[in-house]
Amino acid sequence: MKKRVLSLVLVASLATGLMPGMASAEETVVAEVRYSTDSGLSWTEAGLMDALGSSAEGNVQVELLQDITLTTGNWGSSPVSVAGKENSKLVIDGKGHTVKRGTGISTGLFSASAAGSVVTFRNITIDGGAVWQTDDLALRSNSGIKTGPDASLVYVSGGATVVLGNGTTLQNNDTGENGEGAAVMAGNSGSPGTLVMDGGTAIKNNSAKNGTAVYVYNENSFFKMNGGEIYGNTATASDGGVVYNNGTFEMYGGKIHDNAGGVVSVHNSSVNIPGMPTVIGNTSIGTTDVVYTYVTGVTLNTGSLTFTRDGESRQLTASVVPSTAENKNVKWLSSDTNIATVDDKGNVTAISNGTCTVTAVTEDNNLMAVCKVTVNIPAKPTTVPTVVPTTEPTTVPTVVPTTEPTTVPTVVPTTEPTTAPTVVPTTEPTTAPTVVPTTEPTTAPTTAPTMAPENLTAIKLNSGLYGSQTGNKINITWGIADDADGYDVYVQYCGKEFTAKSLYSVNDGEITKLSVKKINGKAINKKKSYKAYVVAYKIIDGEKVRLGRSIYIHFAGSQSKKFTDVKSVNADNSSYTLNNGGTAQINADVVLNDTSKEELYENHTRQFRYATDNKAVATVSKTGQITAAGTGSCIIYVYAKNGRSKQINVTVE
Repeated sequence: MKKRVLSLVLVASLATGLMPGMASAEETVVAEVRYSTDSGLSWTEAGLMDALGSSAEGNVQVELLQDITLTTGNWGSSPVSVAGKENSKLVIDGKGHTVKRGTGISTGLFSASAAGSVVTFRNITIDGGAVWQTDDLALRSNSGIKTGPDASLVYVSGGATVVLGNGTTLQNNDTGENGEGAAVMAGNSGSPGTLVMDGGTAIKNNSAKNGTAVYVYNENSFFKMNGGEIYGNTATASDGGVVYNNGTFEMYGGKIHDNAGGVVSVHNSSVNIPGMPTVIGNTSIGTTDVVYTYVTGVTLNTGSLTFTRDGESRQLTASVVPSTAENKNVKWLSSDTNIATVDDKGNVTAISNGTCTVTAVTEDNNLMAVCKVTVNIPAKPTTVPTVVPTTEPTTVPTVVPTTEPTTVPTVVPTTEPTTAPTVVPTTEPTTAPTVVPTTEPTTAPTTAPTMAPENLTAIKLNSGLYGSQTGNKINITWGIADDADGYDVYVQYCGKEFTAKSLYSVNDGEITKLSVKKINGKAINKKKSYKAYVVAYKIIDGEKVRLGRSIYIHFAGSQSKKFTDVKSVNADNSSYTLNNGGTAQINADVVLNDTSKEELYENHTRQFRYATDNKAVATVSKTGQITAAGTGSCIIYVYAKNGRSKQINVTVE
């Protein structure tokens, strides 16, 4: 590509600093494209379009140097196709400027449709050019630029992903009476698209028949709202929805407010709102829209139960908040079924003496309410009627005079202990220990506490390990550890020591999720970074015995201005076949949740940590070098700072 002074500058580099988490330095070519209309160049100029289309070779960044109004003369009637090659990466940085729809442009503005490509907008306003005659959402009419029904501001399909990064605003677009997705159309009838909306973004003042903010078109399309605001949008259909959802919508943060036409219109789709983001002040037009209402709390009819009879039962009732929640289902769990059981209706039954907890867990949002259960069944009478053998005549029940031992041989006089040792076991204490040797294994105290970072228990925990902060919560997940009765989860700010207040216990080996609203007794600080780890334990003789622990994970707060977390881990090879004694080097990189931010620094922990599930087959070093040790197969795990991982299969021949 030719170099054009001032208007178009291409810079080639082997550094990866502009876009963390991409391929290795040897493979990455970073090009920076700067564009200005001062030179008279149009957006259809071959130089700029070549840069946009060449992004498969590495990363391309476009920077706007001033506001731009697009018209038929410099744009044509078709949208710009950005990141036009598979698995390409493109960042469009508006530097605070605006791209505005001008006259003659009746179709969409930006289109991303290459499989695996990622287009990130930041610090840019994309304006549809509409001028509203009234601020009343229900009475708006557009006296500005009219567009066609498919004239979205941003269109994503073909397996591509669009990220609305910090400082991005999509506004003032009107697709007319039959339009869909005025701000964003994600997918079409046969081609899925993914949209991610991060903090510091806005979709506002758009109008369409359906999905004025986002139209998630087909079942394989996806909209993930991590933050930002959606407001002032109008859907003209009675069930139009500000977010019209045929695919998957997940809302982890942000605010949907003051829209007309409902909030989320659900149509044969999936909605997941795991936190408590703000959805307020929205009104309907015509028929009330189908709005998903999520669970925000759960309570029980009592916080404690006491049983005094074997087999006694009581009913627990769980009530979710709000009462209009779509999914009111709860799962019932007992921390010790040897003490008390609970069925799927909340009916608790006493089994044996002791204390345990019964927990109700909501299917929606995984919220919990706990009841303490005490079983105190009085001891039975001390009479031992079974001492008298059943072959004894009923005329001689318990009298059996000791002066006539020869007439009642079945009483087993103490002069013949060897003939009936089981009738009077308390007179022969030396034989008791051999009766139940398996109930107190001597190996348990020494083997259970060992917690080598790469043992199988740790690998089980790490298999689902992940930490994140969304809404007002910190969420920790992990994998199920074999034979675990529960888990101790430690959560603290990075740079602080773990204390007693860092501990949160989950008293059920089947539950592998925890939400924390406080650290050190105070509401979480969303601007900071956090660390956590999980310990699996088993109850032996009423005491917790540690089975193993996970790695330490570190992750960023949602309001961190600088840092973001790892979305996924990639490696140049997913499998290796080695000869005994052979070696191979793992080369890994990461994909970040927010490409405008950085991954946490390595003063928290190394970028990658490694483990093997079978050292007899292959070992792995701290730097990711695999060494074949013996014939067989194993799995090598690559862990990112926040627990995201990649599995690599190794076969040694």
